[in-house]
Amino acid sequence: MATGFVALRRAAAVAAAAGAAALLSCGGREGPSVLLVTVDTLRSDRLGCYGASGVRTPALDRLGSEGVLFADCFANVPSTGPSHASILTGLYPPRHGVRENAMSLPATIPLLSEELRAAGFTTAAFVSGFPLERRFGFARGFDHYDDRLPDGFTTENGKVRGTERIAEKTIDAFLRWLPGTEGRFFAWVHLFDPHAVYAAPRPFRRMYYRGSERDPANRSLEGVALPAYQMLGGVTDVRFPIALYE
Repeated sequence: MATGFVALRRAAAVAAAAGAAALLSCGGREGPSVLLVTVDTLRSDRLGCYGASGVRTPALDRLGSEGVLFADCFANVPSTGPSHASILTGLYPPRHGVRENAMSLPATIPLLSEELRAAGFTTAAFVSGFPLERRFGFARGFDHYDDRLPDGFTTENGKVRGTERIAEKTIDAFLRWLPGTEGRFFAWVHLFDPHAVYAAPRPFRRMYYRGSERDPANRSLEGVALPAYQMLGGVTDVRFPIALYE
């Protein structure tokens, strides 16, 4: 079975396959379906299609070379809930009111999902992180909203309470839903795997790191401010968490 990190690399392939299926299932008069894939905390400078040389991202590089690649595209705010609220509303955070995670979208603000459903699209969403749960108003306009999240997951430090779903599970949920659709659809697939906690499984854990992450002579991580959920007990080399992210 593929891990969540392997499944994340399949995201571009999923987008291409779903797009092809949509075009085959819909007449030219109706037009294509819409698949929106969003990935939390994915840095553009860690993608080959944006010039990164040390990290392997072949599927996304291929998607970038075959489609439209935006050189200057910025999130409105570096936070999951507010940033996705801007994507779904077309508004800046001060206008839609979601300024941080766990804040709810006002029911009076129209969402992209509502507009597309009114235009005849079947709508569905598959999200992977708690800031996008239906209780915060993101499910409006979706015929199907899958925000089932696990109770926790295991990292190299032991059991960690988590509220995220790995990409493998989210993508599989979308692929189970896809064959039952008829006509045009709007599907939103949100992936969370690049976000801390960095729990890369073997053999990916040391793919981009050579050295001793607990070398007492290397204290480069000292003084670096990290959230509590991002800490790796005993690690002293700042390069190690960077390599885990990559």
